[in-house]
Amino acid sequence: MLANHYRGLAACLAATLACQACQTTQEPATPEAAAGARPVDSRTAIQEARFREAVQGLDFDSGLVIVVEVTGDDAALAREYRDQGLERLEHNQLTGALTLMARAVRTDPQYAEGYESLGRALQVKGKGEYALAAFRTALTLDPDFVDAQYGLASELARLGRRSEAIPEMQRLLELDPLNAQAHERLAIWYYYDEDLDAAWRHVHAARELGLQPPPQFIALLEAQMPDPGR
Repeated sequence: MLANHYRGLAACLAATLACQACQTTQEPATPEAAAGARPVDSRTAIQEARFREAVQGLDFDSGLVIVVEVTGDDAALAREYRDQGLERLEHNQLTGALTLMARAVRTDPQYAEGYESLGRALQVKGKGEYALAAFRTALTLDPDFVDAQYGLASELARLGRRSEAIPEMQRLLELDPLNAQAHERLAIWYYYDEDLDAAWRHVHAARELGLQPPPQFIALLEAQMPDPGR
């Protein structure tokens, strides 16, 4: 399931490897902070209003998702909302997806899969700090939730926080030692951190699990350090 969920992220890998300045400036934690950091035009204001409406009843300020407007305790209905949200996400209907994911966790605040799916929608929307809160909430409810662990580590890296992302992805390997994608990501992150031995170890681990890292990445790594396994 993890590979299907994150195949869109893997498609962005080539662009990530095109430059070593891959760190993304961390976004402010709240829309209010973002508004204070740059001028807000009318289109941005409308988009922000739609986003806030989509996630109404949820509070992200603590670093977790707190449901402040519980609308029920119906696990079956929450799954139905989540499934509909995933379908919207598949068709890049982000506001609709967010609305349904938020509805799912308001309907069942103990639904870990709902928070993980909300995190994915927020991730695609570019709401990094909100996505981290959703993934952390899913892991609070289910500490062994591999998809949520992968989402947390990946989003930390996207925000330029590799020092936090690496141990989170290492924890994923404790949960799922045969996760080839985790090895591939770690290989790339260690390369950018100039730990080339570790990068090659994870390249070899990914290959042993049947995943060939992108040739352009291997070329970059080879230019810095020949494959010690040859």
